[in-house]
Amino acid sequence: MAGLFYQLRDNNPKNHQIVYLAYKFGKKTFRFNSGIKILPADWNFDKSIPKNRAEPLNVEFSILENPFFDISNKTSNSIEKGLNNLKAKASEFISNNPETFNEANFREYLKSLFAEDDGELGVLANELNDYIRLKLLKDARINKEKPTKTEFIAKIEAFLLKQKSTESLMQYIDRFIRDTVEGKRLNNGALHTHRSVQRYKTTQSILKEYNELARKEIDFETIDMMFYNDFIEFMASVKDYTPATMGKHITTLKTFLKEATEIGINTNLKYQSKGFKAFETESYSIALTPNEIDSFYKLDFNKNERLEKVRDVFVLACHTALRWSDFTDIKSTDIKKVNGGHNIVLIQEKTKNQVVIPANKIVMEIFSKYNNQLPEPITNQKFNEYLKEIAKMVDGLHVTETMVITKGGKTYEETKPRWQMVSSHTARRSFATNAYEMGIPTLSIMAITGHKTEKSLLGYIKTDKAKHADIVRGFNS
Repeated sequence: MAGLFYQLRDNNPKNHQIVYLAYKFGKKTFRFNSGIKILPADWNFDKSIPKNRAEPLNVEFSILENPFFDISNKTSNSIEKGLNNLKAKASEFISNNPETFNEANFREYLKSLFAEDDGELGVLANELNDYIRLKLLKDARINKEKPTKTEFIAKIEAFLLKQKSTESLMQYIDRFIRDTVEGKRLNNGALHTHRSVQRYKTTQSILKEYNELARKEIDFETIDMMFYNDFIEFMASVKDYTPATMGKHITTLKTFLKEATEIGINTNLKYQSKGFKAFETESYSIALTPNEIDSFYKLDFNKNERLEKVRDVFVLACHTALRWSDFTDIKSTDIKKVNGGHNIVLIQEKTKNQVVIPANKIVMEIFSKYNNQLPEPITNQKFNEYLKEIAKMVDGLHVTETMVITKGGKTYEETKPRWQMVSSHTARRSFATNAYEMGIPTLSIMAITGHKTEKSLLGYIKTDKAKHADIVRGFNS
């Protein structure tokens, strides 16, 4: 019948073997589970049919309501009749579809034959059987792995959970963000910050834009290295992003995929491959020296309250390593008197970790100037705008810096005066760098800055190579 034949998965005489309906697509053999298993001893391998026996055959039915077999009748004639009926249906489909016939629509047609009588449960049973036999067991053999029963069950459970959900990747991201905003997703028991929500929304927007421009509908199963390379190219050439920005979007996408995998919606793990990575690039930024910070503090702004307030808050941040989100929200109750001085004790907005920061003389002078309540905060954009206006007044910051910039996939050099590179975040880098150069242990610096790892702290230390040489020279002298 049109090149169709039956074959067993294996000829192991001890175990029941699946009887597959097979068809040759070129060099590739297509196989479809007929829904029955038989012992090889009851199979005629020369004719690819069950042996003709007087007694019932040793047959099992993997689909209890198989439309082609009477499960109460295991005689040779009954089993062979069922196999012939299935083959006849398959042959009829091949004959009726000479131009459109292919492996994909052939498999879907055969599945529909069983679905006619079995409904959704029959389809699910077939899909589960195919997943176990053709995916899990096959992959284990090819990779020479021996998964435990527990690992095997976990993969099957993930597969079944996936069948329950028809949620696409973009639909899942919508729900992910909605659950975050509504507080259904927590970060170590605490609500996610507005900054986190905004990061999720930005990456979602970039993915939608990529979809529209590339005309490639992305979903869980399409996330692979081909997508990764295409998406990186889109961000570099179309969006003109720096490697650091591209890395942030890849990291956020992996956050979406990781949680979808954990709850069983996603079973595609290609995003975990080594090549699917965020770029680890060193952004070019500066730190102010103690003398430069002192020059800031000595500027006379008696006739410019706007700049004076920005200068004072920035200098305070240089001495405390506080982020913008924290140094604009310090309250008088955060200042605690201790033996030998004062500490600032607060919960960081970004990490929700408590930090205890020593408040030196300059910090307390600034607090006292504003009656222990810092000036009303302004937007970060305005703050940085005014800060550059102040930095330009510091003579030492007119020295130029040459940096290597990578943007839009291109690398080039750019020269700027130091004052143009000052921003609110320069304060944290300045604290970390100056503390490091003073010889303060990194663990103590991390306790003040709130960094969880030494690696993340080191990204804030902007000590130049000549200064490093001086530090080492001091130890060797």
